[in-house]
Parts: sequence; C-alpha cells; structure tokens
Amino acid sequence: MRTGNRQRGFELRDPARLVLVLCLVCSLVGSPARGEGVHPELGLAFSGFLSVGELAKLTAHGIGCDGALHVVRIYRGFGLRGALGYQRLKGHDIPTGEMTFPPSGPQEGVFKATQHFYWTAIGPEWRSSVGSSHIDAYLMFGRADARADYSQAWLDTQGDLQPSTRTSLVVAGATWIPADPPIELGLELLWGGSATFWADPPVVVDDAGTHLLQYSSASISGIALRVGYRLWHPRRHS
Repeated sequence: MRTGNRQRGFELRDPARLVLVLCLVCSLVGSPARGEGVHPELGLAFSGFLSVGELAKLTAHGIGCDGALHVVRIYRGFGLRGALGYQRLKGHDIPTGEMTFPPSGPQEGVFKATQHFYWTAIGPEWRSSVGSSHIDAYLMFGRADARADYSQAWLDTQGDLQPSTRTSLVVAGATWIPADPPIELGLELLWGGSATFWADPPVVVDDAGTHLLQYSSASISGIALRVGYRLWHPRRHS
C-alpha cells in the first residue's frame, strides 16, 4: 500500500520571528504606555471558513484557528495587529477496495486526501468604541503556505505528491468585543495568490485501471467567521 510522505514542505521560522517581535513590542509598550491609552492585547479564536471563487469549486469549507497580537489604544485610534492562522479545508475519503492488516484486524483501506494552509500577516488596525463595546477593523498583508497530502492510496497509484505552495495573502476584517465578558466575534476576508489543492475528484482511473492523482490550482479566497476570547482587554479589569 502506498502512503504519502507527510512532509511539511514549509517552515514556521518567519512566523515565529513575527511572534517574538510582537511580544517584545508588547513588553516594551505595555506598562509605560497604559497612561497614554496604548497597551497590548492577545486574541485567540476558532473559525469556520467558507471558500469563494475558484477555491469553492475544489473545497467548499473548512475549520481553523488563529492567534492575534494587538498593540492598540484602549478606546479609539490606530494600532498594530499581527496574526498567525490555520485552516483545514474539506478533503476526500475514498474506499480503496484493498485490504489492510493493522493490529486491530483486517479492514478496507481508505484513501484520505487532506488539504490545509497556514498563514501569517501583519498590518494596521483601527479601534472605535460603540457604547461600552469595541470594534476593531484591520487590514493585514502576509503569506500563506498551502499543502495537499494523503495518508494511503492504491498499489497502482501514479502521480507525484505536490510540494507545498507559498503565496501572498491579504486579510481584512472586523471584530466586535463586548464589554463583559471580553469575547470576540468577527468576520474576516482572506484573499491570496494561487496555490495547489486537490482536484475534485482527487483520483481518476484510466482505461488500464491505474489510479491517477489529480491536482488543481486556485486562489486562496474565502470568508471566515471567528469566535474567540480577548486576553488583557481593559474592560476585563474594569
């Protein structure tokens, strides 16, 4: 039975550097700047992703998570937002008709085609107050690393596993933060360059009965609905 190589195909060193830089900025800005109304905040959220455009023809939706560091004014004004995110897109599970023999006993194999992308971005953020709540609007620029992989396939499968694709990405959105508790509800638009994903279907059979892997290119584009929690939010301590 043939299996995918499970290589990452990308590195997280640059996103890690982004986080370290933002943490340093937060530590320098946080305490002395509170009197001026500027301070750091950390947002953690889960998201549901709805594909649009070319990507919607290959995979309709996904789920993900993200973390964002903010250096913002408490009530109103410009700030800085940097974020890391992950989206796992809908894949494909196709029975192979071939038997496998794991320790639990014989069972039919399943071709599991998975696809996902990581992203990192940074950009300006604008905060405004609406009653006792806050609304943060932002526009970030960065990159995404997309990957299509599989866990097992037919013995006669042909086609190389495609490497990960790195492309540019723009993230625009708005987040509502009520006064208490400091949860966050947001809507986000992701729009990027072309990346490689599984075609639909990801495998076809030729006249000789050989299984051929199929890929397709599509722009990373979609809408994410975010639900999360905002740490270090000033209303939490009021």
